[in-house]
Amino acid sequence: MVVCSKCGQVVDEGKFCEKCGSLLVPKEGVNPSDISNMVNNQSSGGRFFDKISSSMNRAASDLMAIKSDFSNGILICKISKIPNMQEKKIKIDDTETLFYNNGTGFTKYNQTFTTQDKDFLCFYVKNVTIIQNTFIVDIKAPIKNLNDVDVISEKATFNLELKVEDNDKFFNSLISIRQDTWRVIDLNSMLSMTLNKIISDNTISMLKNDGNIDVRDVKGQLSKFSDEIIKLINDEVAKYGLNVQLLRLFNVETNIQEINKILIDNLYKNYSE
Repeated sequence: MVVCSKCGQVVDEGKFCEKCGSLLVPKEGVNPSDISNMVNNQSSGGRFFDKISSSMNRAASDLMAIKSDFSNGILICKISKIPNMQEKKIKIDDTETLFYNNGTGFTKYNQTFTTQDKDFLCFYVKNVTIIQNTFIVDIKAPIKNLNDVDVISEKATFNLELKVEDNDKFFNSLISIRQDTWRVIDLNSMLSMTLNKIISDNTISMLKNDGNIDVRDVKGQLSKFSDEIIKLINDEVAKYGLNVQLLRLFNVETNIQEINKILIDNLYKNYSE
């Protein structure tokens, strides 16, 4: 090893300096131990800058990494923007699952990974997903112990809470409907008509089997049907990997004037007969 008299770098012996390209004239008065120290210092500096470079690369990789976004009620998050990098980092935290497709079908991932694939799809799903909805059901039925002709109207409000029990089934069933990104409002809109009909039709049927509406405690009477209705809803939503966590009868609105009119009409009808 020699020290270039032009640039002062420690280089291998030869005709030209491998750093500055100048004709290599060894620097006079330099001890071998000094050269050794200079080599070590240059090596140490190189390692320092290597560390800085590595740190900057990691920061850039994290900044450009593909990440989930569950804002605005998103249930299934599709990432369509792929960074223009040879190696792409796909970040997955411990609260979510990723379904990855590079053209060979979906593969499930639970941990952060990198890929050099150029074209692929990324779909994120939360490990725990709760979907809440409210159903307002109009119920028309006769009054108990009166007759089967005069019906009254009851407006029942139900709170429904669904939980994703099977993430694979949940993801595959919704993606098969050809909609990439799903929000809570999208899922509720798709299910509302069917679930409303299940609640409405079966409540009316159970009221009939129970001898019609008991105006003394309509809410208590309807609440008795919850377990059976939950089973029927589960039969419908199971194909989406969902399960009922809660079905609560929140409120029942009764038209008292309508009831009074029917009762009075029937009271005087009995007297007239």
